[in-house]
Amino acid sequence: SETNNHIEIIKILSKHDLKERKVFVPLSYGNSDYRSSIILAGKKMLGDAFVPLVNYLPLNEYSSLIASCNVVIMNHLRQQALGNIGTALYQGAHVYLDPFNPTYQFFMQQKAIVHSTQKLLSDSLPRTSLCADDIAKNRAVLESFWGQEQVRANVNALLAKVHNR
Repeated sequence: SETNNHIEIIKILSKHDLKERKVFVPLSYGNSDYRSSIILAGKKMLGDAFVPLVNYLPLNEYSSLIASCNVVIMNHLRQQALGNIGTALYQGAHVYLDPFNPTYQFFMQQKAIVHSTQKLLSDSLPRTSLCADDIAKNRAVLESFWGQEQVRANVNALLAKVHNR
């Protein structure tokens, strides 16, 4: 949808030297007229680098595709795509989020290694994944609230509350 701010980020990416890189854009959901307008704009501004994903992929194919990306850009202002963001952080991608997105603010407060989409106005796109130390830091952040031990503790706390009612 328009809240994903595709056009704005495509314009920014069009100023970057993408070389042999591909820009995968999931568009298998939402309004078909909007999808068509994004495909037209993406092809016009990014040429062959623009790869719209218009059909749903099997989960293993989609996961492999996301895992192949060393840069993941989520330009929306509202909280969404948390699973994709978490996966990208865990796998060592450079994740760019709009600074007004509560997800960006949350990850910054947690001391995760995330970037503002504003950096894309002046910095070049990273060619490699995060370094091992930064990947470990992001994984520790993710484990602190989504890890098995934390989830188990949350469920036990919830069960204790329900039991005490």
